[in-house]
Amino acid sequence: MEFRFITTADPLYKEELALRFELLRKPLNMPQGSEAFPFEEESLHLVAVEGGRVVGCVLFKPEGNSGRIFQMAVAKDFQGRGIGRALMTELEARLVDEGYEDAYIHAREPVLGFYEGLGFGLTGDPFEEVGIEHRKMIKRLSRQPDAIVPGRIALAHKPVVDMMLASFPPEISEQTFTNAFVWRGSRDLRIAEQDGAIVIYEVWGDDAMIMGPPIGELSTAKAAAAVEAASGKAVTAVVRLPERAIAEAAAIPWAIAEDRDNFDYVYRREDLAELAGRNYHAKRNLIAQCLAEHDCAYEEISRQNLAEVRDMMDRWCKTRACGQEPGLCHEYQALKELFDHYWELRVSGAAIRVDKKIEAFTVGERLNANTAVIHFEKAMPEFKGLYQLINQLFCKNQLSGFEYVNREQDLGIEGLRKAKESYFPHHLVKKFTAFPHGIERGQELAGHKEIRCPE
Repeated sequence: MEFRFITTADPLYKEELALRFELLRKPLNMPQGSEAFPFEEESLHLVAVEGGRVVGCVLFKPEGNSGRIFQMAVAKDFQGRGIGRALMTELEARLVDEGYEDAYIHAREPVLGFYEGLGFGLTGDPFEEVGIEHRKMIKRLSRQPDAIVPGRIALAHKPVVDMMLASFPPEISEQTFTNAFVWRGSRDLRIAEQDGAIVIYEVWGDDAMIMGPPIGELSTAKAAAAVEAASGKAVTAVVRLPERAIAEAAAIPWAIAEDRDNFDYVYRREDLAELAGRNYHAKRNLIAQCLAEHDCAYEEISRQNLAEVRDMMDRWCKTRACGQEPGLCHEYQALKELFDHYWELRVSGAAIRVDKKIEAFTVGERLNANTAVIHFEKAMPEFKGLYQLINQLFCKNQLSGFEYVNREQDLGIEGLRKAKESYFPHHLVKKFTAFPHGIERGQELAGHKEIRCPE
């Protein structure tokens, strides 16, 4: 997906107008042409383009050092994939570059939370516009995050982390706010800020471990120094480092080890959605068997079915004895955090009803402009082919705007590695661990599994 600034002379402008009419004016029974303003030519037009098609847009009308953001729209079949957030982040970066100091919007009630998550604040009383109640919201523009409140990861950190990740797109599956937040129940995950960059780390005993590269323009060495200053602990491991970060860490010099168990498996979305060709013959057969033996219905996770999804999570956990095995115990806690805060985290999920009862679910989100990441995928084991079915339908439906799908790591589990390889990944995202104070001390921290199972 490409984000592009266009003018009213661009051929894509007609598509932008059509999208604005379809999403913002037609539902209000307003006539064609009502989506256009007298100040179209003097406004900034930012569009999201996928396959030559305009699938999202947002506009900005300058007013001195300020201005109004308006006409945000994302095509219905691309909603829920983080495109609106990415458009706003891209627009803000452009406005900062051009010297604008703040911006305001007139927001409808249903989207107030979206703009609050981007750092906009309410001002003034409600008012009516195009026959609907609106609220004015304003934001001070900046490429840098607001001041980070250091400490344990909390929902309050989400707007800042999301903004930084949009400006510095991640490569690794772990580097989303969702991932850090939902695993905080089993790991003491904290956040720090240094020179406008964000560092996420874990504290364990007298040591600290940095999780992934810094988010922003900051060296790994400076990130380690910032964490040691903030926590009073020695940074003995820096885990999940992609290849681009290795040269700098090795030059310090720190000991470096390849972390094969945590390589990410990345697939072409089309391969997972279509399962075409000889390589996927067995997958197609399993799906056909599931559909032949059961009434299977695919649906998005919603407020209406979330309780049923949670019930299925509990049933799945009982079949796997989650309370006795540390990895599954921690995963159960992470899933509980996910569903407790599902709407605030703004992830994308789906479920499958088998014979009218939810028996599978999956949850993912945008990782970067062309890659989605799937965090969780569960299916009741008695239904052969159900895992393959939900993976296919989720990639076909809710992830249709992405070129690639990151299905995370195999954790060194032989069966899981075999399953991931059976889908023929397009490539692996290699990861490494750096040890600032020697491998022995660092490996103990990087491999620790503190058991904190639910009651």
